[in-house]
Order: sequence, then C-alpha cells, then structure tokens
Amino acid sequence: MYVFFRYLNCFWIEALFAIEYINPYDYLHYEMPQISPEIIYEDENILIVNKPAQLATHPGGVYEDNSLFDILKEKNETLHLINRLDFDTSGIILCAKNKQTAAKLNKLMFEKKIEKKYLAIVLGEIKKEITVNNPIAERRGTHIKWKMKIVKKNSKDARECITSFKPLQTFQKDGDFYTLVECTPLTGRQHQIRVHLSSLKHPIVGDKIYIRDKVFKYYTTHDHQLDDECLEIIKTPRMLLHSYYLKFNLDNKERKIICDMPRDFEEFIKPKTT
Repeated sequence: MYVFFRYLNCFWIEALFAIEYINPYDYLHYEMPQISPEIIYEDENILIVNKPAQLATHPGGVYEDNSLFDILKEKNETLHLINRLDFDTSGIILCAKNKQTAAKLNKLMFEKKIEKKYLAIVLGEIKKEITVNNPIAERRGTHIKWKMKIVKKNSKDARECITSFKPLQTFQKDGDFYTLVECTPLTGRQHQIRVHLSSLKHPIVGDKIYIRDKVFKYYTTHDHQLDDECLEIIKTPRMLLHSYYLKFNLDNKERKIICDMPRDFEEFIKPKTT
C-alpha cells in the first residue's frame, strides 16, 4: 500500500510540473486565431490534433476561455489533454475522450513510454548527431514564469534533462546558415529542447526567450513587443519548433502519429526566387 501511494505522489508531482503556467500579461499583443484544429487521428477513446502556433494549450490569464482546450471541449466535454505544447510551438496534442483512457495514457507518459520527436530550425550549422545530458532548473528573478537554465548536477533544484539532436538539412538564407534538426527529448522538462539548443549556441529561430538576453529583456520590458533590431536577431516572429512524431502502445495496439512540417517551416527553408 505504501509503494502504491508513493507512486501516486510521484505521478502527481510530475503532472504538476507539466502544467502550462501562463502569465496574464505574457501575450497581451496576440489576438485569438479563428481556427479549427486539424484532426490527425480519432477513435472512440483518443483524439489527436495539430495545434497551431500562437495558441495556448490550456486556459489561463487572458486566454481563460480562448485556448485549444476550450475549442476542443465544445465538441467533447469529457476531453482530457495528455500533453501540452508552448504557446509558440505547433504540432501534436494527444487527448483522451474518457477518464479510463486518460489514466492509461498518463501512466504511459509518466513511465516515459510515449516517444516524442520535434522539428526545429536553428541558427548555425549542426554537423553531427549529439545528445545533451545537462540538468536544468528554473531561472529565478525573471519576468517570465518558468524560464529555465542549465545547472550543475549537484545543484539543489537540478532536474535530469536529456535531449538528442539529429541534423536533417543545412541551408543558407540571406547570408546566414541554418539547420533543420530532429529533436528527441528523453525526459519531459519545461523548455528542455529550447534550453539545450541555446546552450549549444544554436538557438531556435524565433525564440524570444532563449535566443539572446537582449531580445528577452526588450520583450519583457516593452509590453511583449519587439523592435526591428530584435526581429532581425530572431529572424521570424514565431518560434520554429514543431511536434511532428508520437509513438505509443495502448491496449496492445501500437500507434505511430506523424504531423507534417508546417507551411511556415517550408517557407523559411525555401530559397528565395530572383
């Protein structure tokens, strides 16, 4: 009995850190997009959708009634969101249609039996596969909740964080080099892909928080707006991170989900015509 409750406590602690915390003032300059999320897969127990960028996953702050969860709940009041994506990240969101399926999927997530992969476009050239094994912790004293940083393994707040990166394509645009990267998080930490890529000096294009401190400071002290200089640094107003792959086994049936690269990725990679 002790072991069972200890497992439950660990589960809820882990679930707590997966919640999307939104500062009410973080995204005041964004308007709620009028969209119907693309359904990638659906059966009697599961719904999987493609979340657009610049849409909150869960309600909160100025998006108390304007989130992906609110949109999906209009058609299914018993829906449970199993994973989450950052406001600026697009891609796969896994949902359960009932409590029984939600419990099974949450257990798989807790036991790290759901494989997830992302696509990112980063600054500079990454020439070989690399796995980063550096713990992260909350960077205190910032204007954004849950901004993270790499810390020493023996630090008080250190949490194990491992991400593998595989370069898929290197290209040049306006004199700068970029790499399309497949990112595989082996742990489920807040912002881990973003923090690890930034630590490699290859931040994600469009990342207002981790691309450079100058951009972050301006963004958080100017009503979350960016001037021309900041836009020149980050290259595009939306962060180019996309959850494109999900694999899990539920009720002895393997499911492999692919969500195609978004159009803005393709437009960014596409060479300019003269």
